[in-house]
Amino acid sequence: MRATGVAVLALCLMLVVAVGVGGCGGGDGASLIGRWANEDAGESIEFRPDGSVTISSGESAMELTYRIEGDTIRLKKEESGETKALVYSLEGDSLTLTADGTSMTYDRTE
Repeated sequence: MRATGVAVLALCLMLVVAVGVGGCGGGDGASLIGRWANEDAGESIEFRPDGSVTISSGESAMELTYRIEGDTIRLKKEESGETKALVYSLEGDSLTLTADGTSMTYDRTE
């Protein structure tokens, strides 16, 4: 279970960093609200208006909180206090997140 949690946290952190590459981001984050999926990787992320976010990979899911600061998403794992800052890029219905030089693109599903 711990290894799965670590893997999901790593995915979350990668998503947060990946958002920072290219395109336009920023604003109040309203454009992020909804569900995004990367079907090839079997991953999804859902941003809610209340500041909560669920990141899922396979059968694993992690609940975090987020805050938008300009073009940066700040994720926080409430249980441990771990945080990660990501810059995000939106182009139409595509959200690109980049972490540690790795980019992932998610398509809006809702």
